[in-house]
Amino acid sequence: MFIPNESIYYFINKEDGEMMDYALKKKIILCSPITLYAVLSLIHQAVGSFVMEEKAGIIQKHVQDFKSQWIKYVEKMDAMGKSITQTQKHYDDLAGARAKQLEKPMEKILDIQMDNSQIEG
Repeated sequence: MFIPNESIYYFINKEDGEMMDYALKKKIILCSPITLYAVLSLIHQAVGSFVMEEKAGIIQKHVQDFKSQWIKYVEKMDAMGKSITQTQKHYDDLAGARAKQLEKPMEKILDIQMDNSQIEG
């Protein structure tokens, strides 16, 4: 409650402490022209702190969400890396040993065909 006269505020504060206690119990803050700025500044800081705390909570939730998504991402990337490695091994096996094993009978077939063409000719 704003008391527009500094002398009256001083009198209430100095001479009638019970009134100040009663006002505080009723959640009423008495302020004078000099103390008004301090009270408003305190309220402003409290509101600012509340907003910042609320935003920090939201940011913390986003960080937790990011962390859980990051873990899933890393797991999938690892699985894909293993899959690519396995695919590379299969390719190397097919392009190397399997291809050679297929080429051997093919060479024998070609040799037989070459021998037949020499007989006919």
